[in-house]
This record gives sequence, C-alpha cells and structure tokens, in this order.
Amino acid sequence: MEAMPSPLRSSTWLANKENQQLYPILRNFHHAMSSIERDKIYALLGLCGPSNTKQLVTDYTIHESEVVRNTTAYICGCDVQCLPLTPSDTIKSFLDNLATLHSRTFSLLLRSTDVRAMQGVMFMLRERHQYFDFTTTMMEDAARNEVHGAAMIQSLLERGPQD
Repeated sequence: MEAMPSPLRSSTWLANKENQQLYPILRNFHHAMSSIERDKIYALLGLCGPSNTKQLVTDYTIHESEVVRNTTAYICGCDVQCLPLTPSDTIKSFLDNLATLHSRTFSLLLRSTDVRAMQGVMFMLRERHQYFDFTTTMMEDAARNEVHGAAMIQSLLERGPQD
C-alpha cells in the first residue's frame, strides 16, 4: 500500500522520489505479485528518481534474461556489454538473489578485460560501495586480470574500508 499514490505514501520512505534508486525499491517489493514477470521490475521504475546511469528501457519484446541483464547493468552502473549474457536466467531468480547482486556483479567486472568494465568498477566503488563488502576473492579476481588488474587493485586500495 505504501507504493500507491495516497496521503499514506507521503509519510513513507517512498515520499522522497528524487533520491529513490531501483535497487532498494526492488529489495522492498521483490515478492510483489504480478501476472507479467517483467512488471515486477518495470512497474517499479515509476517510483525511482533520476538516475546517474543510462535509462532502463521498458521493452516487452526482449527475452527475460535480457531484462535481467539490462536491469543489472542499470542498477550497478555498468555497461551491459561487460556482463555475461545471462547473469540470471529468470526474473524470479534475479529477484530471489538481489542481496548478492552487487557483489556478484563487482566480481564479474573485476575479472573482465573489457575497458568498460573498469568504468563499471569505478562507478560501483564511488556510487554503490554501501551494497557490498570487499573480499579476498575480489582482490584475487583483480590480480588475475592481466589487462586492468593493476589499476583495479590500485582503485580498491585507494578506496579502503568504509565505516
């Protein structure tokens, strides 16, 4: 009910639409029912404020795995071309695993040799760091990256722990 336009909404965390991002909204409403699976994502876009990333396009003609891939790129602020073809096969699987989305995507970007992956790493360090913790495995992933590893490790070390 708190998502519905009403006086009740003005007293909830959704009242400040300007600062709303899709990820926390999905986390709060990921169990919502819908007769069309992709509406579990697309219907919530109207609750979001302006984004720092490219616009997520509502497209009912693409495969469900592409909806997931595009949504992952939108949420994590990276180029969709940096992501594997199917980070999740279904919207249900994507929504069930939202809690680890940023960690999984960050690790994928650290392993990627695509130049756009480095931009995604920098964006996630700057804008999405609150959603994931660094692990030894992530440092190892960056160290194994023969193309961008040194720059990625430097960025990780410069960021340091955020308390």
